[in-house]
Amino acid sequence: MPQLTEPANLPPAPFTQSNLVLANTTLRQTIHTSVGGQHVRLRFSNAFGGVDLPVTAVSVALPAAQRRCQRHQPGTARPVTFDGQPGIDIPVGSLAVSDPLDFPLAPRSNLTVTLYLAAGQRHEHHIAPRLADHVLSVAGNHISDPDLPGATSVDHWYFLSGVEVWSDTEGVAIVATR
Repeated sequence: MPQLTEPANLPPAPFTQSNLVLANTTLRQTIHTSVGGQHVRLRFSNAFGGVDLPVTAVSVALPAAQRRCQRHQPGTARPVTFDGQPGIDIPVGSLAVSDPLDFPLAPRSNLTVTLYLAAGQRHEHHIAPRLADHVLSVAGNHISDPDLPGATSVDHWYFLSGVEVWSDTEGVAIVATR
Protein backbone atom coordinates (compact mmCIF):
# COMPACT_ATOMS: atom_id res chain seq x y z
CA MET A 1 0.00 0.00 0.00
CA PRO A 2 1.40 3.44 -0.89
CA GLN A 3 2.59 5.70 1.90
CA LEU A 4 0.32 8.73 2.09
CA THR A 5 1.93 12.14 2.23
CA GLU A 6 0.93 14.52 5.00
CA PRO A 7 -0.56 17.73 3.54
CA ALA A 8 2.16 19.85 5.20
CA ASN A 9 4.81 17.92 3.24
CA LEU A 10 3.29 18.44 -0.20
CA PRO A 11 5.08 20.77 -2.61
CA PRO A 12 3.99 24.38 -2.19
CA ALA A 13 1.60 26.11 -4.57
CA PRO A 14 1.59 26.28 -7.56
CA PHE A 15 3.35 22.91 -7.71
CA THR A 16 0.41 20.99 -6.22
CA GLN A 17 -2.81 20.72 -8.18
CA SER A 18 -5.81 18.44 -7.85
CA ASN A 19 -4.45 14.89 -8.41
CA LEU A 20 -1.18 16.24 -9.86
CA VAL A 21 2.09 17.44 -8.39
CA LEU A 22 5.20 19.03 -9.86
CA ALA A 23 3.93 19.23 -13.47
CA ASN A 24 6.29 21.15 -15.78
CA THR A 25 8.63 21.61 -12.82
CA THR A 26 12.39 21.76 -12.40
CA LEU A 27 13.67 20.61 -9.00
CA ARG A 28 17.21 21.43 -7.88
CA GLN A 29 18.37 19.50 -4.83
CA THR A 30 21.64 20.22 -3.05
CA ILE A 31 23.14 17.22 -1.29
CA HIS A 32 26.31 16.63 0.72
CA THR A 33 28.63 13.72 0.03
CA SER A 34 31.14 12.22 2.44
CA VAL A 35 33.57 10.43 0.15
CA GLY A 36 35.04 11.74 -3.05
CA GLY A 37 35.65 9.94 -6.27
CA GLN A 38 35.68 10.08 -10.03
CA HIS A 39 32.26 8.58 -10.73
CA VAL A 40 28.70 9.17 -9.54
CA ARG A 41 25.43 7.35 -9.96
CA LEU A 42 22.01 8.57 -8.75
CA ARG A 43 19.13 6.60 -7.25
CA PHE A 44 15.52 7.72 -7.54
CA SER A 45 12.57 6.23 -5.68
CA ASN A 46 8.94 5.69 -6.47
CA ALA A 47 8.76 3.07 -3.72
CA PHE A 48 5.64 4.57 -2.17
CA GLY A 49 4.09 6.10 -5.29
CA GLY A 50 0.59 5.18 -6.35
CA VAL A 51 1.33 5.70 -10.06
CA ASP A 52 4.39 5.64 -12.31
CA LEU A 53 6.85 8.54 -11.95
CA PRO A 54 7.88 10.00 -15.34
CA VAL A 55 11.27 11.73 -14.98
CA THR A 56 11.98 13.74 -18.14
CA ALA A 57 15.61 14.80 -17.61
CA VAL A 58 18.29 14.94 -14.90
CA SER A 59 21.63 16.71 -14.53
CA VAL A 60 24.34 17.04 -11.88
CA ALA A 61 26.63 20.01 -11.26
CA LEU A 62 28.80 21.61 -8.64
CA PRO A 63 26.96 24.28 -6.63
CA ALA A 64 28.19 27.88 -6.67
CA ALA A 65 28.15 27.97 -2.84
CA GLN A 66 28.35 25.34 -0.12
CA ARG A 67 24.82 25.66 1.32
CA ARG A 68 21.34 26.65 0.23
CA CYS A 69 22.39 27.50 -3.27
CA GLN A 70 20.00 27.91 -6.20
CA ARG A 71 22.93 28.43 -8.56
CA HIS A 72 25.44 25.91 -9.83
CA GLN A 73 28.86 26.66 -11.21
CA PRO A 74 28.61 27.43 -14.94
CA GLY A 75 30.24 24.78 -17.08
CA THR A 76 29.93 21.99 -14.49
CA ALA A 77 26.45 20.66 -15.41
CA ARG A 78 26.42 17.18 -16.91
CA PRO A 79 23.40 15.26 -18.20
CA VAL A 80 22.47 12.05 -16.42
CA THR A 81 21.15 9.07 -18.39
CA PHE A 82 19.23 5.89 -17.69
CA ASP A 83 20.19 3.05 -20.03
CA GLY A 84 21.47 5.75 -22.38
CA GLN A 85 18.20 7.71 -22.35
CA PRO A 86 17.72 11.21 -20.84
CA GLY A 87 14.66 10.21 -18.81
CA ILE A 88 12.90 7.26 -17.26
CA ASP A 89 9.44 6.17 -16.15
CA ILE A 90 9.83 4.65 -12.69
CA PRO A 91 7.11 2.08 -12.04
CA VAL A 92 5.00 2.09 -8.89
CA GLY A 93 6.95 0.69 -5.95
CA SER A 94 10.28 0.76 -7.77
CA LEU A 95 13.70 2.34 -7.66
CA ALA A 96 15.75 3.56 -10.63
CA VAL A 97 19.51 3.88 -10.84
CA SER A 98 21.20 6.14 -13.38
CA ASP A 99 24.04 5.15 -15.62
CA PRO A 100 27.48 5.79 -14.08
CA LEU A 101 28.79 9.26 -14.88
CA ASP A 102 32.41 10.39 -14.94
CA PHE A 103 32.14 13.35 -12.56
CA PRO A 104 35.09 14.09 -10.25
CA LEU A 105 33.89 15.02 -6.78
CA ALA A 106 36.05 16.01 -3.80
CA PRO A 107 35.46 14.43 -0.38
CA ARG A 108 32.96 16.27 1.83
CA SER A 109 31.57 18.35 -1.00
CA ASN A 110 28.13 19.33 -2.21
CA LEU A 111 26.45 18.30 -5.42
CA THR A 112 23.38 19.72 -7.13
CA VAL A 113 20.97 17.30 -8.73
CA THR A 114 18.46 18.95 -11.05
CA LEU A 115 15.52 17.06 -12.46
CA TYR A 116 12.71 18.08 -14.77
CA LEU A 117 9.25 16.52 -14.61
CA ALA A 118 7.33 17.55 -17.74
CA ALA A 119 4.16 15.61 -16.89
CA GLY A 120 4.51 15.73 -13.11
CA GLN A 121 3.10 12.85 -11.14
CA ARG A 122 -0.61 12.06 -10.92
CA HIS A 123 -2.49 10.97 -7.82
CA GLU A 124 -0.44 9.69 -4.93
CA HIS A 125 3.26 10.40 -4.83
CA HIS A 126 6.26 9.81 -2.63
CA ILE A 127 7.79 12.70 -0.73
CA ALA A 128 10.73 11.75 1.45
CA PRO A 129 11.01 13.18 4.96
CA ARG A 130 13.04 16.28 5.81
CA LEU A 131 16.43 14.94 4.78
CA ALA A 132 17.57 17.30 2.05
CA ASP A 133 19.92 20.19 2.49
CA HIS A 134 17.92 22.30 0.06
CA VAL A 135 15.40 21.93 -2.73
CA LEU A 136 14.30 24.60 -5.19
CA SER A 137 11.27 24.37 -7.47
CA VAL A 138 10.58 26.48 -10.54
CA ALA A 139 8.09 26.15 -13.39
CA GLY A 140 9.38 25.02 -16.77
CA ASN A 141 12.42 23.10 -17.98
CA HIS A 142 15.53 24.73 -16.52
CA ILE A 143 17.64 21.59 -16.26
CA SER A 144 20.82 23.21 -17.59
CA ASP A 145 20.30 26.77 -16.32
CA PRO A 146 23.05 27.75 -13.85
CA ASP A 147 20.57 29.89 -11.88
CA LEU A 148 16.91 29.43 -10.93
CA PRO A 149 15.66 32.97 -10.30
CA GLY A 150 12.34 33.12 -8.50
CA ALA A 151 12.58 29.51 -7.36
CA THR A 152 10.54 28.34 -4.38
CA SER A 153 12.62 26.90 -1.54
CA VAL A 154 11.54 23.72 0.28
CA ASP A 155 13.21 21.59 2.96
CA HIS A 156 12.36 18.13 1.55
CA TRP A 157 13.80 15.64 -0.90
CA TYR A 158 11.64 14.77 -3.83
CA PHE A 159 12.26 11.39 -5.47
CA LEU A 160 16.09 11.44 -5.08
CA SER A 161 16.94 8.58 -2.72
CA GLY A 162 20.73 8.36 -2.94
CA VAL A 163 24.00 9.20 -4.62
CA GLU A 164 26.75 6.68 -5.12
CA VAL A 165 30.28 8.07 -5.39
CA TRP A 166 33.16 5.76 -6.12
CA SER A 167 36.83 6.01 -6.81
CA ASP A 168 39.57 3.93 -8.34
CA THR A 169 41.46 4.26 -5.04
CA GLU A 170 40.68 2.67 -1.67
CA GLY A 171 38.54 4.56 0.78
CA VAL A 172 36.20 4.04 3.71
CA ALA A 173 32.86 5.63 4.55
CA ILE A 174 30.20 5.10 7.18
CA VAL A 175 26.54 5.59 6.40
CA ALA A 176 24.10 6.32 9.21
CA THR A 177 20.38 6.90 9.02
CA ARG A 178 17.78 7.63 11.61
